[in-house]
Amino acid sequence: MERVSIDITYKCSLKCRLCNAYVPYMNDLLLHNHPAEDWLKVIDRYFEIVDYVKIFSISGGEPCIYPELPIILTHLKNYHNKQIGEIQFATNGTVVPSQSILNASKNFGEKLYFLIDNYGPEISTKIETIHDLMKKQNIRHEIRNYTNDNPHCGGWVDFGNLTEQRLKTQEEVEQLFAKCAFPQKLNFCFPISGTEMWPCPPARRRRQLGLSDDYSEYLDLFDESLSIEEQREKIRAIYAKKSLSACAYCSGMCEDSERVIPGEQLTQEEMVYVKAGARSYEEVLSMIATKQSDRQK
Repeated sequence: MERVSIDITYKCSLKCRLCNAYVPYMNDLLLHNHPAEDWLKVIDRYFEIVDYVKIFSISGGEPCIYPELPIILTHLKNYHNKQIGEIQFATNGTVVPSQSILNASKNFGEKLYFLIDNYGPEISTKIETIHDLMKKQNIRHEIRNYTNDNPHCGGWVDFGNLTEQRLKTQEEVEQLFAKCAFPQKLNFCFPISGTEMWPCPPARRRRQLGLSDDYSEYLDLFDESLSIEEQREKIRAIYAKKSLSACAYCSGMCEDSERVIPGEQLTQEEMVYVKAGARSYEEVLSMIATKQSDRQK
């Protein structure tokens, strides 16, 4: 496979309005941390099915706040020589990794690297500390600029609420798929959430919302009704798809997609609507507009 990502935790130190994982809008069940023992079983099962993955990512949420992360990293040593090309670790510049995380990371040498996202000094307050720490300990890392000044990839993309159909015809859906970076440039990123593996974050999010259940589009890694080879065939079939059901509800991540300022935080007022059940920033804005309209009446 080209790449896979384990969403080690959905807990996060930030409340980004347009988080592409929709973390601020997740319910308590999704925010519950799986114990390391569960993740070790998931990793073992994944590598039963997959012979080799070019990029194995650890993400979230903010993975540095997952308390048993060193256990996960140590376990990946069982696979890094033959079955993993590189291990990529994404963090948001707000949490200094513990020394136990750094020690476990150093065991991989150049094969593991940190992607440290910089949202500016008011948000990513630990950027310099993390950079200095990793430089001193000779840990491979890259700081991605997500400030207003020439942000990485021009900024973030808003996928929308993923609940309202945007594209009406199959032709439109396939056209979006053909220019979306997830299937084209990235060859999908396959986030693993719990025991399920999806080709992209919007597809996974629709599943989390209970809006999609097309079993041809994802894997349950522990589906005992399927053999290892049948699971592999499902992965091959996903790579061969010309669209996903989520595409009709998503704006896509394309060269011509409108860019937005990365890392903007939800305000206290907006968080009230999140706690009231908003599932996306679009729904937050809709709920605010409805309340203002009611007041005017």
